[in-house]
Amino acid sequence: MASKKTLALICLLASGAAHAEIYRCVIDGLTTFRDRPCPPGEPQSTSPTTKAPIDGCFSLEIPGWESGRSTALMRIAGSAGHYTMTEVTKPGQGSPPLPMRRATSGELRDATRLLEFEVSDAMVVVVPASTPNQPALPIGLYKGRDAYRDIKYFFFGFIANGPAKPVACP
Repeated sequence: MASKKTLALICLLASGAAHAEIYRCVIDGLTTFRDRPCPPGEPQSTSPTTKAPIDGCFSLEIPGWESGRSTALMRIAGSAGHYTMTEVTKPGQGSPPLPMRRATSGELRDATRLLEFEVSDAMVVVVPASTPNQPALPIGLYKGRDAYRDIKYFFFGFIANGPAKPVACP
């Protein structure tokens, strides 16, 4: 009997760790909750848990060719699985938004090993698998805790790699 209780407890705990979008649909006048999008033409909304796990603006220092170091400001935003990262250092002059996705559990494990701090979440740039010269770690923003259990952000990119700091968005 104890094994059934243990199994039930494990199932209950595991269900809370799963992350999936939940769609609220109105079908034939009844509100239903589904794990896939609503049928065409039916009203739909997604659960509030679909917001980007790392959301907002982040400041990071980048090396300059002749000017020493400069600061870049990146914004990560989105919902319902459609996330982007935009440089907002110079409004109107930044690069186009890059599509992002939530890091997989394997990527979080690799990041923890490579970055040498406990990485709990990350938003990484969507890159086609056929792209040559893939880095060891996907490009993106990583969040975790350092040895003192303080929250830490780290940006891994093409040119700039280093600590990132959450800041107010302009």
